Amino acid sequence: MNSRNRVFVLLTICYGALLVYTSYRAGALSFTHDESISYDIVTGNVGWKATANHHPLNTRLMTWANRWLGANEWQLRLPNVLSHVLYVAFGLLLLIQLRGVAPMLVGFAILNLDPFLLDFFSLARGYGLALGLSMAALYFLWRAWRRSEIIGKGAFVLCALICGSLADLANYTWLNSHLPLFAASLLILLVDRDRLVWTINRWTILVVATLTVGNALFIRNVARRILSLQKGGELYGRGESGFLTDTVGSLVDSYYYNQSYPSSLKEGIVLLAIAGFMLSAAVVIFRTWQDRRVSFAAVLMLMLALAVVAPIMEHHLLGAPYPIERIALYYVPLAGVLAMFLVDENLVLAGRTTRMIGNLCCALLVGGMTLHFSRTANLSHTMTWAYDAETRNAMLEIGRYFASNGSHGEITVGNNWVFEPAMNYYRKRLPYDWLSPVKRAPVLPGYDVVYCFSGDVANLGGLYHVLKSYPDTGSVLLVREPNH
Repeated sequence: MNSRNRVFVLLTICYGALLVYTSYRAGALSFTHDESISYDIVTGNVGWKATANHHPLNTRLMTWANRWLGANEWQLRLPNVLSHVLYVAFGLLLLIQLRGVAPMLVGFAILNLDPFLLDFFSLARGYGLALGLSMAALYFLWRAWRRSEIIGKGAFVLCALICGSLADLANYTWLNSHLPLFAASLLILLVDRDRLVWTINRWTILVVATLTVGNALFIRNVARRILSLQKGGELYGRGESGFLTDTVGSLVDSYYYNQSYPSSLKEGIVLLAIAGFMLSAAVVIFRTWQDRRVSFAAVLMLMLALAVVAPIMEHHLLGAPYPIERIALYYVPLAGVLAMFLVDENLVLAGRTTRMIGNLCCALLVGGMTLHFSRTANLSHTMTWAYDAETRNAMLEIGRYFASNGSHGEITVGNNWVFEPAMNYYRKRLPYDWLSPVKRAPVLPGYDVVYCFSGDVANLGGLYHVLKSYPDTGSVLLVREPNH
């Protein structure tokens, strides 16, 4: 077995370990704020469907999981766990196409060692579904690029676009990756990759026309939904400063996963990203012109360039905010696959000195990302909804307390508003029929039990004592003093 095959086996084992990691977290993590809103839709509160919290594909799959498997955390999150299987499987199918060890390691690291990205394969949200479908779309696009006959190309392009459309339904912001995917599909269908000439005939025109009409109708409906959300003020939590500051900067911040690093490191990463993008574009253009051939890296470079241009144009023409953090995650699989194919196509043809420098840079990148992942991997919380890490434990503690005290009648509960969705999920799931519905109301005296942040306690006037404190989230569970 040569070194490439040994590395591939090692990476396959690492993929398996990551699947175990995300699957275990799907059962271990407390249900979060946004997941609980989706569960509220599943159980009949259709009012939430008019908000950005509604990810249609995720809601549909949660409904089926709830009906057939039950309402426990792992069952409701199972669709996203299975989406990680898709992400892993199609990622491996792309990795095995590479000739060099360094490109395989770089691709694996970028695609799989982002702790923020991995969060969403353990949560019942649309992002994990969209990421898995994006990876499948990139694989089918590669299969289309490999084919020479129009029927084979068209079949795999259709598979890629179906996956892209499903990703849009998992989260509407993935439309910014669907449009570049469609453009790349047209490039594959209309250009002979080995001769860099147009291949237009009646069959090509028929396939392109059919796909164009189908995609136009689908995109029109998704765009209407996005505009409706924008008019309703639902596209909050996005950026207004610029693509580099908002989108690229937030992707770096979210990758940090609340770790403290020097501010200069972030600036350096952003500058490296800019330099890497420009250098990659220059290399792809030069190699395409020199070889008179469209490489797969060129196809991916076109996609990434259009994915960068799309939100900039939308901001200036439509006033749309820039995608940030989790709604910008569609850049990760695209950038990761581009990086590994670009390195593979160029490093193996480079001179000895260039290969040594390239391999060293790849080793430093993989080593740094591995070290960072070892610092951020956890079984207790997610980055976005870290405040909900103890919500399940708090609800279980409420059940134990009132069971041991033999309380009768309805128990009223107060809370900081951010805990309301998850507390209501656990009230239904446990089930606590004796507990009143949790509401989004100010933290004030009058409730039998209160779950809030430490800073809210001053509002309760000393009428409560601490039943349980949760230092990691800064939250406390309080019960009312007797005779108050």
